[in-house]
Amino acid sequence: MKTLFKNLVNYYWGEIQVWPDIRQLENWINGLVHFCGYAFERAGSPPVYSEAATRLIKEHRNQFSQWKRLTKKREEQLTAAYEGNCKAIKPKLKGFNKDRNPMYFTEGDKQITLIRFTWTEIKRKSIFLWAKSLVEANRLEDAYNSLVKIKGVSEKIAPFYLRDIYLKSNRSGSQLEKLNLIQPIDIWTERAAQELLNNRKANRSQCANALLNFEKKIGIKPGESNIAFWVLGAEIFEDEERFREAVRCISNMDKTAFNRTLQKEIKEQLEWIEFLAELNKA
Repeated sequence: MKTLFKNLVNYYWGEIQVWPDIRQLENWINGLVHFCGYAFERAGSPPVYSEAATRLIKEHRNQFSQWKRLTKKREEQLTAAYEGNCKAIKPKLKGFNKDRNPMYFTEGDKQITLIRFTWTEIKRKSIFLWAKSLVEANRLEDAYNSLVKIKGVSEKIAPFYLRDIYLKSNRSGSQLEKLNLIQPIDIWTERAAQELLNNRKANRSQCANALLNFEKKIGIKPGESNIAFWVLGAEIFEDEERFREAVRCISNMDKTAFNRTLQKEIKEQLEWIEFLAELNKA
């Protein structure tokens, strides 16, 4: 099973969450652009949000370097420019989720924009270096509590980013506290943890701990089963019941049964490809 999980994790890094050279992320603008690949990963969030944010940051690279302060007026201007980018990329975009959009400034908000976070919380330091330094200093909780100050960066997105930061760092999981904070729980990791626990009512905390315990059991790094189960569900099976069946096989360490379940999926995918090929000939 360990090899299976390593292969799924390698697929994630190679095909889904492809990182640039880490040295590039030491620049605070590059780090900010990279973080946009995480900050907008909420269910139902259109890809245009992240693309428009990345464009905005790159367009204002010189101004950001020159500004001494981030005033209310500047945040309003940035919000207007961000809306303009969204509409330029997707003219038919209807409305904005202003309450949960990391780039959308609204006066009186309890949470702050990603740009404000960069100015006031980390003093225009690379968000990558900032998070990495806290992880390596065994301050996961401090990093988490800071990240959730950003609009839209929820109890799922903050652990999502911190998980990947941890896995890219040199820190040993055995030396870290609060490892549940690098276990983002979404629909697929929740389903996986429920099957590991044989409890479909398990809460977020119980799910995170179940994944941590499973990682210890098979000898992989904290966070790696989280990635692997997500890949299995979101990218391979996509069907809830077949995914749950596969997880039960994994939980029982029954590689033969898992392979049978995977073969069913392969057979159906091949039949679908054959159907598409026939359509293409028509």
